[in-house]
Amino acid sequence: MTLDTITQMGNHLQFLGYEITQAGDRTIARHAKKLNFSMRSYGGGVLFTAIMGASKNARKNMPKYLEFINLLNRKAAIARFYADEESDLFIEM
Repeated sequence: MTLDTITQMGNHLQFLGYEITQAGDRTIARHAKKLNFSMRSYGGGVLFTAIMGASKNARKNMPKYLEFINLLNRKAAIARFYADEESDLFIEM
């Protein structure tokens, strides 16, 4: 996948109401009402990454939160889910 493809995707996302910016090798897509995410070239394709902050309940009950993340990974076909050091949920596809 070329950078031109990601540029075209960014142009289409702008048409859909996203604000598109660059941060290093990532194209960032931000929207006032929809999930923000980034795109970058990866393994001949495009890797999409979204980050969602963990709730207080998730941080208080880490075993259940991690069990939930593992369930998401077991059910996923093209996505992977993981938590960072601050327990934020990363979604990659």
